[in-house]
Amino acid sequence: MSKGRQGAIATLIAMTSRASSQIVLIGVTLVATRYLNPADFGVFALATAFVTLARTLLYAGPFEYLMKAPDLEKSALECLVANALLAAASTIVLACIAFLSPLIFRSPAVEPVLLMLAPSILIAAVASWEESQLLRQGNIRTYYAITTGVELVSSGLAVVMLVRGYGLIALIVQNYVRAVLLTIGYWCMLTLPRLRRVDPHHLATVVRWSISRYGSVILSFTNNYSGDLILGAILSPASTGVYRAGSRIVGAASDIFAQPAAIMSMAGLSRRYAAGNPADGQWLTMLSGIALFGWPALAGMAIVANRLAPIALGEQWTAAGPVISILCMARMGGFFTIFAGTSLFVYDRQRLVLIIQIVTAIASAGLTLLFAPLMGVIGAATAAACSSVVSGGGWCISQRGRVVSDRASCEPPRRSW
Repeated sequence: MSKGRQGAIATLIAMTSRASSQIVLIGVTLVATRYLNPADFGVFALATAFVTLARTLLYAGPFEYLMKAPDLEKSALECLVANALLAAASTIVLACIAFLSPLIFRSPAVEPVLLMLAPSILIAAVASWEESQLLRQGNIRTYYAITTGVELVSSGLAVVMLVRGYGLIALIVQNYVRAVLLTIGYWCMLTLPRLRRVDPHHLATVVRWSISRYGSVILSFTNNYSGDLILGAILSPASTGVYRAGSRIVGAASDIFAQPAAIMSMAGLSRRYAAGNPADGQWLTMLSGIALFGWPALAGMAIVANRLAPIALGEQWTAAGPVISILCMARMGGFFTIFAGTSLFVYDRQRLVLIIQIVTAIASAGLTLLFAPLMGVIGAATAAACSSVVSGGGWCISQRGRVVSDRASCEPPRRSW
């Protein structure tokens, strides 16, 4: 079978599996909006924003380092320790944010929800370490089989608990069930490397390499969640709830294409890097394939969003319609970030990635502060769309005239390892 056909089959499997997961996620969101009011949903959105940041950090740094390290056994334990240290520090920081949340947001309800969610980061640290090894081995089908099954089980449990009146507890339980089942599922499918005594010098190397990636993730978080946090701080958790409900619908639809794109581009380029091969501009080819399906789907959702929102979410969520339309357009531009960004940081151009993300984060936060007080949730969505244009332009400019396929780009990191 040709490589092109193998790639097409792998992409189809990934998109089908992810579509199943995202349909389930949309179902949970639709049920949640029926049993939770915008204020309660906003409280959960504000709490999970910080938890999402902590969890995303676990999928950068050591996660990426381990995927492309030339020798798995010489890096596995150090990456696990680095992830554990990050998870412990993140849990402490989340607890501190929880205690300060009544002063930041206009609701004391964020504090207990955040405190209940914080320990889940410790479980996610192990799951992400296992996931990086599974993807390193190229087990894409196994990965999607596990994640799809786990999403079905955890989301199904959340729906049952919501219907039975457990409210926010149902969504908290969903987070823990998902983390535990992923950890068990990955462990069952892996042959874990032989563990040994931690090499402190190599651990320091992993941490140093990861620091710039952590900064990059934090900046991406600022870009993606500044709308939620600013709306919660200057308006109300209910405003955050409406914005996050719309964002979840768009995010689930977009993720059918974006998440497989991110995983496959990361896995493919990391394997090339570990073997000492150049990227050969493959990010643009990957973008073309995903955008062919993703852009028409998001454009169609944007057109029908105003009529769809009150029917799907309920009458009290009518304001989410314009948010969905605007965010669909923003997500269409986000496909550039996935591929061009992956190409840059796999080949150790994190500094350029960081510069682009700093500019994007400043644009996102600044525009949200400008538009949200005047236009509410529509203003926050408009700011997200504008920052997406800034980000997409930055990624395209970063690739212009740059020879990503230069074989010399594979060599400097080898010497640091």
